[in-house]
Amino acid sequence: MVRETYFPCLLPRIFLMKPNLFMAKPLIVYTTNFYPTREYPHHGIFFQDHARALSLVADVAVLHIQVPSWRQVRRTKTVVNTRYDDAVFVWQASRPVWTHRFPKQIEKAENEAVLQGIHRIEREFGRSPDFIIAQNVLPAGRWAGLIKREYGVEFGTIEHFTFLERMLRTQYSEIERVYDDASFIAGVSNSVKDLLIGYLPEPMHAKTGVIGNVIGEEFQQCEPSLLPESTDEFRWLFVGPDQFKKGPELLHSVYSGLNFPNWSLTIVGDGKFEPIRNDPELQEHVNFQSNLSRKEMVALMQSHHALISTSHIETFGMAILEMMSLGRPVVATRSGGPQDFVTPECGILTPVGATDELQKAVESVQSNYDKYSPQKIRDHALQRYGQRIYAERVLNLIDVFSPSVNGKNA
Repeated sequence: MVRETYFPCLLPRIFLMKPNLFMAKPLIVYTTNFYPTREYPHHGIFFQDHARALSLVADVAVLHIQVPSWRQVRRTKTVVNTRYDDAVFVWQASRPVWTHRFPKQIEKAENEAVLQGIHRIEREFGRSPDFIIAQNVLPAGRWAGLIKREYGVEFGTIEHFTFLERMLRTQYSEIERVYDDASFIAGVSNSVKDLLIGYLPEPMHAKTGVIGNVIGEEFQQCEPSLLPESTDEFRWLFVGPDQFKKGPELLHSVYSGLNFPNWSLTIVGDGKFEPIRNDPELQEHVNFQSNLSRKEMVALMQSHHALISTSHIETFGMAILEMMSLGRPVVATRSGGPQDFVTPECGILTPVGATDELQKAVESVQSNYDKYSPQKIRDHALQRYGQRIYAERVLNLIDVFSPSVNGKNA
C-alpha cells in the first residue's frame, strides 16, 4: 500500500491562499552544492528539476557554490557564471581554496560566495529573497542560515541523500543547529522523514515531513506507448551503479536463475558488474549502457517493457518513478522510497534481499504484462509527482510554516 503523509494543508489550500501570491510572485532561492554546469550537465539534475518546477508559480534563483581544492582545479581564482535555465536564474561560483584540510578556510570561502551570490540575485530581481530552500542540510542549510542571519529571510531544508544517516551520526551537533533554525525539514520520502524523526528531538517532529520529488520535464512531455517496438523478447531495464546499495548481487541471482523464455536485460550504470559479465549463461541476454543524456534515457525506457530495482536502500527511487511516468510497470524492493508510490496497478514490491520473491515478481509481470494499463500507470505518477503538483506543495509548505512570505508580496 502506498503511504503518502505529506505536510498538512496540501493541494486544496492553494486555492485558499492570499491572492497576492498570484499577483506578485514570491522570490525563492535554492542553495545547493549540486547543480548542472556546462562541463557536467548531469550533476545535480534532479535539483534542476525542482527549481524548474517551482518556477511555474514563483520567481526562482539558484545559488550553486563549490569550493574545490587547488589540487582539484589547479587554480586559485574564483570563477562565477550566471545564466537563465529556462525561467530559473542560476548563479554558480567555484571558489577554490589551497587545501581541504582546514574546515574554517572552506567555511569562510563558502560564506563569502553566499553573500556575493545573494547580492547578485538582489540586483537581478530588484528585491531580496522571500524564502530560501536548502537542498540538503550541509552545507546548503548552513548557507541558508547565514542568509537568515544577514537578511532575516526564513528557510527550509529538503533532504535527498542516502548518506544522511552517516552525517547525522558524525555531524549531529551542527545539523541540529541548522534544523532548529529552519522553518521546516522536508524529506523526499517517508523513509527519509522516519530517519529524521529517529534522530531529532521531539520538538522538531512537528516541522518534519515529506515534500516528495518531481518528474523531469522530458518525461512529462512524452505520452506512453502501449508497447515497445515489436520484438520477440521481453525487455527488462535496470538503472544504477555497481554499488552494494543497488543490490547488483541480487540482480545477478534473479536473472541467472530465471526459468522464463525470451527475455533481455539492459543495465544502465557505471561499474564492472563482474558476476553478471562473467556468467556465460547471461551473455546473450544482458547488455550494458552508460553516460546517457536525459533524452537518451527517455528513449531507452520507452523501448523497454519494465524496470527492475533490487536496491537494499533507496532514498526515493527516481528511475523507478521515471519508468512509471512513461507508462511502464516496475518490480522494486521495499527499500525506502518505492513504498511511497509503487502500487499493485503499477507493479510489484518485494522484501529487500528476497531473491525468490524478486524472481516470482519478474515472471508475474512478464506473464501478465497485458493487464497493466500504461495510461493508468502514467497518470498515477504524474498526479503525485508532476511539476505543478510539486510547485504547489512547496508554496503550501511555505504558507504553513512561514506565512509572512505572503505578506511580503501584498
